[in-house]
Amino acid sequence: MKKVNKGILSFLASTLLVGSLAFSKPKVVSMGEAEFSNHSLITSGLVGCTAIAFDYGKTAVMAHALPLLESQIDYPGKRLLNSREVVDYLIKESLKRGLNPKEAQVYINSGSKSSLDKIINDLDANHLFIVSQELAPLNPEGKQRTVIYNPIRNQMSVKY
Repeated sequence: MKKVNKGILSFLASTLLVGSLAFSKPKVVSMGEAEFSNHSLITSGLVGCTAIAFDYGKTAVMAHALPLLESQIDYPGKRLLNSREVVDYLIKESLKRGLNPKEAQVYINSGSKSSLDKIINDLDANHLFIVSQELAPLNPEGKQRTVIYNPIRNQMSVKY
């Protein structure tokens, strides 16, 4: 499990409180991967990458997709998701778990206009409902974003 810095933890505490004052530790979504959870999901280190979440009510899946690439990137022993294939991947993985992607509410935060456009086109082609789409501000310094999706509150939060 990746370590999360104290600034992120205070951000989590302010955005993820549920019920009395307790919240579950978010599940970490690594670069180029996707994770399902009944609780919050977090991914960090996004610059040109995209965070996309399919919310099914009691569960959600979030992916950290690399920007559009000419070819696939493989990391030792695994294939990394990119924006060209992430929608199809999330649909297939959702169906494997008995979830209907047409019932999902989709949230997107992208660091790349071309990636955002490709993802929106793929979602539209599959008749999926986009609740929120956001293009991160131009970031010439390469400042990273952390994205948290909370399926209990139906909220995608971004920290720069």
